[in-house]
Order: sequence, then C-alpha cells, then structure tokens
Amino acid sequence: MTKKYQYNNISDFLKDDFFIASTLNPTDKTDLFWNKLIEDGLVDIDEFNKAKNALINPSYSSSPKDIDNEVNALWNRINTTNTINSQKKKVKLYIAYSAAAVACFIGLFLFVDKQIPLQNNTEILASDYNFSKASRISPSGNEVELIVNDSNEIKIVSDSVHIKNTQGGVHVNNDLIVEYDLYKVNYLQLIVPRGKRSKIDLIDGSSIIVNAGTRVIYPDKFIGNKREIYVDGEIYAKIAHDEDKPFIVRTNNLSLQVLGTTFDISAYESETSKSIVLVEGSVKIISHQPNVSDAILKPNQQYYIDRDESTITTVNPENHISWTEGIYRFKKESLKNILSRVAKYYGVTIRCDSLSQDKICSGSLDLKDDINAVLYDISLTTSLTCTYVDNEYQFK
Repeated sequence: MTKKYQYNNISDFLKDDFFIASTLNPTDKTDLFWNKLIEDGLVDIDEFNKAKNALINPSYSSSPKDIDNEVNALWNRINTTNTINSQKKKVKLYIAYSAAAVACFIGLFLFVDKQIPLQNNTEILASDYNFSKASRISPSGNEVELIVNDSNEIKIVSDSVHIKNTQGGVHVNNDLIVEYDLYKVNYLQLIVPRGKRSKIDLIDGSSIIVNAGTRVIYPDKFIGNKREIYVDGEIYAKIAHDEDKPFIVRTNNLSLQVLGTTFDISAYESETSKSIVLVEGSVKIISHQPNVSDAILKPNQQYYIDRDESTITTVNPENHISWTEGIYRFKKESLKNILSRVAKYYGVTIRCDSLSQDKICSGSLDLKDDINAVLYDISLTTSLTCTYVDNEYQFK
C-alpha cells in the first residue's frame, strides 16, 4: 500500500482521489494514515501541505500557474458534484423536515429537560461489528485474561489490573503488552474472573470499572459515527463526551446509548434480569424484545427488567456502585438478594432456607476479604449458622 504513496510534488497529490477525500472530509483514520507516511519519509511534507492549502483555500497562490489551473479544474469538478448532490439532498431534507415538524408538534411537551441528541433505534441497533462472532469464553480460573482479535490470549497475573488503551497499543499496569497496527481496528476481549475487578481506560478518554465474572469486548480505536462495546456482566462507566460519536453499550437483549454519562449496568447473559442505574447525564435504553418499551433515564433512576417486565424507580446510586471500591453496601435488602450478589461475585453456590431468606438487612461487606470472612460476618449479623456441604454454602 505504501508504494503507491511516494509523492514528491503537489500535482501528484491533486490527482489522488483518496488524498482529496481525506483532506476535505478528514477522519482519525485518514489522519493517522498520512502522518505515518510523512514520518516514514514517503511523501514530501512541504508539497503535502501546499496541496492541502490549495484544496482548503482555493485562493491559495504559492503554486505555479499550471498547478493553479489544475486546482481550478479540480474545484469546478467538486462544485459540480456538490451541486448535483445538494439538489438530491433538498428533496430528502424537505420530506424529512416536514415529518420532523409533525413529530415535533405532537411531542412538544413530552420532554422539556435538557437532553442529548439521540439517534433513532435503527441507527443504534446497526452495529459496526458482529460481537456475536467473538469467542464466548466464560470467566473462570483466578487470572484476568485479555484476548486480542480473538486469537492472541494473554493471562495477566496481578491482583490489580489497569488496562490503558493508547494509539501505540495496550498497557497493563503501565507495561506495554500489545502494539497496534495503525491502519487496522483491533478488537479486544477482557475477561475478569470471580472475586476480582479490573479497570479499562479507552482510547476516547472514557473509563470503565469491570466487575467480577464479566467480559467486555471493545475496539482499540473508534472509527465511524459511533463508539460501541459489548458487555456480558457488570460495569461502571464514565463516558467521555463526544456529541458527534454517541457511545453504545450492547448486551444480549438491550442496547444503551449515551454521550457523556456516568452509569452502572448489570447485564449477565446467564441471567434473565438486567439493571441500569444512572448516576449523571442521560441514557436511552433500547430493548431488543418487541414487547418491551424503550426508556430514557434521568440521574438517580434505575431501570430494571426481568424477562418482559420492566420498571423505573428512584434509587441511591451509591448503593449500586459501591462495589467499585470493593465494598457492597445494602439498605433494607432481603438476605436472599444479598447472598445472591455475594455468590455471583465470588463464583460460589450459597443456599438459604425459606424461613430466613426474607430477612431484611442493612449494612456493608468488604469484598476485598475472602469468601469465608464475608459469610462469617453475615452469619454473625443474621444470627444464622453457615456450613459448607457438598461444594456449597448453606445458611440455616
């Protein structure tokens, strides 16, 4: 590919359709492409800049006369094409604006709070990547795993895992472990086992804390008009604002659209229930089930769905995100739910007799302790006995 681009004069650039398109409509990917060629000395940077100036500013006059003629002819061709395209767009825009005016009139008073410009459902559901193709590796063992492009599997032996994605590659706890091809989108799958947590810093500045028993699939760079990841499990995310590229979180039966937002989503494929708690910002929830309505959340609201029954309630987000600090806080919660969350985090089986499971408890548990210490604290608080029989814990 690089042999084609060994241009040393302005005329070469102005005859290249790709150069013209990437100058008039640049993207992160095209910028990376040209910067790499310049670094490798395959193009003359002075002639490159002259060609860019000639395109961006048609009155630019520091080039020879024959080049000026070439630029004028090029702009005439571009303007002719734009005129034809704009005529087509006028018809489409007229129809779109008419439909939008009716929709606006009907829904004028439905939403007066400051909201993010949301895409329609068709755009959200149209993924740039088929996440279902990725290897479905369940979190197991004791080590965090990182899989690159569904082939290169890396086990990370550390109690604390912090993954940073930069233009140069993947850093784990400040060590570079994977170098990237600048011209290829690489997909990574992070798998966090039971009893551990990890943190991901994405290339766009967003940060994600990944809970135990979770896998997250994400690209090393976001190309196109949206940013998207796939989650099987629970994450707490702070999404960097980018109005031109909404952030899409995909799960097996719903999608979540945000711009700049902080939220927690629990969506394990193995469970029928899903939960989304909004800390700040705004999110749009798109169900993949035809009989479940979509929803828009405000801060301090929780969206909860189990099969085809969904609810929105007001909650204290701190109780839902305390796990990010290694603490499980709960208030007026049933013992059954508490034991279920503890079992999920540590990857164990816990049973409770029917007479005790409805006990209401408030307090906190330190998830940095081992499972035996946590269950001992619960037994003391509830005055129940905890025994370990046939590979499961039993409360009576």
